Amino acid sequence: MLFRSETTHESIIDHDVIVFSKPNCVQCDQTKRLLTRGGISFHEVNIEDMSIRLTDQDYKTPYEFCTTVLEAQSAPVVMARVSAVSDDDPEPRYCDYTFWTGFRPDRIKTISN
Repeated sequence: MLFRSETTHESIIDHDVIVFSKPNCVQCDQTKRLLTRGGISFHEVNIEDMSIRLTDQDYKTPYEFCTTVLEAQSAPVVMARVSAVSDDDPEPRYCDYTFWTGFRPDRIKTISN
């Protein structure tokens, strides 16, 4: 069963788990592997694809969104809908998502299917 979906230019906000990743990134690969192993469906976005627009605002490429809006400094950037994690989740939030950066097995375990 395939749990990962990948987009080039479609809207991603309808997904419960979004992984902004880079090619040849060990932490990104580990994160995607653990999500898949845990049966957690996720949507992958290549953070380096500057042709993808995440909103109607032209400047928000995946990279600009992650670094400017989320203030992320490393990859991957994982966004999980708040309803998919516990109510006492300490991570920062963006709209109805919580997010974190890097390979975080402890955070992945908090996501429910």
